Amino acid sequence: MLTSDQMELYQKNMYAISREGYKLRPVQYDKIFSIKKDVTGAGDKFTQLLGADKFAEKTVQGKGFVFRSPVQGFQSQVSYKTFYDAVQFDKEEVEDNVKSGAIGRTLNGYAESWGDAYRVTKEEFCASFFNYGGLTSGNAIFNGSWGDNTDSSGDLVYDSKPLFNLTGNARTAKDGTTYYNSVTSSALNPTNFNILYDLMAVTNGYNEVGVRVENKPDTLLTQDGSDFRAARKLLESEKESGGQLNDKNILQGIVKPLSWSYLENDAWFVMKVKQPELAFEDRQKPLIDFYRNKETRGYMATVDARFGVHLRPGVWRNIARNGGSSAANVAAM
Repeated sequence: MLTSDQMELYQKNMYAISREGYKLRPVQYDKIFSIKKDVTGAGDKFTQLLGADKFAEKTVQGKGFVFRSPVQGFQSQVSYKTFYDAVQFDKEEVEDNVKSGAIGRTLNGYAESWGDAYRVTKEEFCASFFNYGGLTSGNAIFNGSWGDNTDSSGDLVYDSKPLFNLTGNARTAKDGTTYYNSVTSSALNPTNFNILYDLMAVTNGYNEVGVRVENKPDTLLTQDGSDFRAARKLLESEKESGGQLNDKNILQGIVKPLSWSYLENDAWFVMKVKQPELAFEDRQKPLIDFYRNKETRGYMATVDARFGVHLRPGVWRNIARNGGSSAANVAAM
């Protein structure tokens, strides 16, 4: 039988090995999402408050101020989901291998795999918001309901539209203007890149009350493979890509190329990364426990973590999508 000191030591080692397993390969989600760590509870709500559109001009001398009350905009929600795994070991399996050190190697092996699995889980979860973001009926991953707090937009984002909407499914801002941020699939080349860049920077470069805002993208996000190679050629070549006249490439450095192996559906995006409207909220880092089951006298190891993604009002203005799926629905992870 393992002593309490031995079990505590094994658990301590598992934490350290799990962290190393997490670092085996770099993550990408933290280059795209803003990261919020100081969160509590089962979920969170955010209510948008619409600011002033612009100052009024004073045309009559002696005219006083005209007061108005702040206006509420959209409300968004996030639920903190729990992800877990567990493994059990027979009494004899553990106690026959304590002296040889085999049980320590076994536990450390599981801990390392848990660290890598934690990385993969976060990458897949975050990428799902891009992969399922164009579905016209939404997906459960967008539902921010928790406890008695029902998300009124259900499986869509806060305004009851998909994150990426086509022109035929336009969304309406608080000033009544309609917008879209997704176009049908076309090749990644200078012409189509410019169309998507202008959609975000110019067409969608307004706030909810219709005031022009600075909305330039800083990143071209693609899958790994041919699209990423095309992105690098488009954005890093000194001369115009595919041109015959040796013209200067005016797109060089206009945004940075970034690849993400967890993207699907042959979509590519222009966006502003790490904006507060697209937030990964880290509720609880992996918690590992190693204990004895009194009923079977076996040994158990468990791990769980909690996190969510909060899509705040205005998130769609920071991203424009080319291609991807707009089907009614597919199953989430």
